[in-house]
Amino acid sequence: MVPFRAAIRQKNMVLTMALALQAYAGLPEHAGFDFSGLPTAAYATMHAQTHGATVATTDDFADFSSQTVYKNIGEAGTATLTVPRRRIGDAASGNPTFTITATWDKKPIVFTMHATHTGVNLGAGLVGYESDVTAKIPVIKGGTHVLKINYRVNIGKCGYDRKQKIVGYWLDGNDPIGGLNVAYPYGGKTVFRLPEVFPTEFGWEIGSKGAFVRKANFAPSGELTFITFYPGGFKPIGDGGN
Repeated sequence: MVPFRAAIRQKNMVLTMALALQAYAGLPEHAGFDFSGLPTAAYATMHAQTHGATVATTDDFADFSSQTVYKNIGEAGTATLTVPRRRIGDAASGNPTFTITATWDKKPIVFTMHATHTGVNLGAGLVGYESDVTAKIPVIKGGTHVLKINYRVNIGKCGYDRKQKIVGYWLDGNDPIGGLNVAYPYGGKTVFRLPEVFPTEFGWEIGSKGAFVRKANFAPSGELTFITFYPGGFKPIGDGGN
């Protein structure tokens, strides 16, 4: 007979894996890319009013920036801020290590490593990794706080021939956000055709300069947003196919 606590842990692991598989549904084959996502600030009386995120692509990099405005309707204290740091890859990829910088009310944040997790098998040869970062941040009574985050990662690759590019942004949290904006402006060489943007049912606006979505009172529940595209232009033979 399986002990009660062990059975609960096993049930939770199965549920976690099922949610992960659902969240990552629709990923192209052979995908490999790093990404961050919606930060969470654990404090009972503090809620996100707005969150705007931009993932701008160039020839080789994805430059990320975001701003989150929080309102604390309660007393002063200390909140725990968690910023996702994720990777989709294969069994040999390992945890992501890209650097995230941030300010809280214009003051730099010092992050510590969150507990790393064993990669989760997502099927089709894909593995999901996470090594989130955390920090303690001051919260004032009845205050409004502004969190700004920046990072840069290499543009990911995907598709059967690994010629397709991919970048993403993760949405998860505990509370609804008053206003959410996510933008993927295109840069670098002209793309062959308009990128595909996921989840497809999100209501994206897609044009020649980027993809954008705006949602009111959005309750994040573990959605991976991402775009895939084929860049225009050709690189010299002998560059290793990068």
